[in-house]
Amino acid sequence: MGRRPRPLDPTASAAALFGAKVRKHREANGWTQDQLGEKVFCTGDLISKIELAIRSPAEQLAKEFDRLFGTGEYFHELWHLVNKEILPDWFRPYPDLEAEATSIRTFGFGLIHGLLQTEDYAREIFRSGLDPEKLDQLLATRMKRQEILVRGTPPRLWVVLDERALHTGVGGPEVMKGQIAHLIELARRLNVIIQIVPDGRGAYLGLTGPITILGFDEGPDVAYFENQVGGQLVEEAAKVEKCAVRFELIRASALPQEESLELLKAILENL
Repeated sequence: MGRRPRPLDPTASAAALFGAKVRKHREANGWTQDQLGEKVFCTGDLISKIELAIRSPAEQLAKEFDRLFGTGEYFHELWHLVNKEILPDWFRPYPDLEAEATSIRTFGFGLIHGLLQTEDYAREIFRSGLDPEKLDQLLATRMKRQEILVRGTPPRLWVVLDERALHTGVGGPEVMKGQIAHLIELARRLNVIIQIVPDGRGAYLGLTGPITILGFDEGPDVAYFENQVGGQLVEEAAKVEKCAVRFELIRASALPQEESLELLKAILENL
């Protein structure tokens, strides 16, 4: 006799609920995990890990489950909750706000902002201390966030970077070449402004850390800070206004847009 399926607790998490529902529909159709895998273009091992909430499904796979099981958009809608679970608790509200924003003002000190990262650069950022499966999931989530930059009405994105973020050597010269070339390409878009605070600027307000301000056509602006141990959303109007003033003071220390673009080109040529 084969082993009995491991009991599932669908109340444990969104991933556990997703896996339990997949198993329920699979067993109702009398399919093995391998048979279901063949029908949705993956392995039976992956089906097993999804059912046990060991692996999170890809978005396309969630759509395939809906197609195969005739469940409308049930699995696709549940996938969004599953996808959020791989993010730290303190960060989970941020992507939804970012996706709704009509303007994004952000300053970065040591790293390139997530919306501007290449896949290779982001992979190197995530690599430390993560198992490969979680790394792939986080990487896919970060790349999906960037879809807002190519939608029909993208947000206005104003990025100020400390030049030191361009010399960190993340992933080595080839990764940095690709990243800086990507910044140059983005800087040519009408909805994107990139300014660089050059080395040698001395003391300026940005040394205290990164900041992002999200603006909305409807509703008040929101500010977001991040540090070594977590992040914080700021919604109180007076505090958000102080963050906006801080951003403008940081921006005043940066090179103009065209000079910043020339600096990016010079750094790329010297890599």
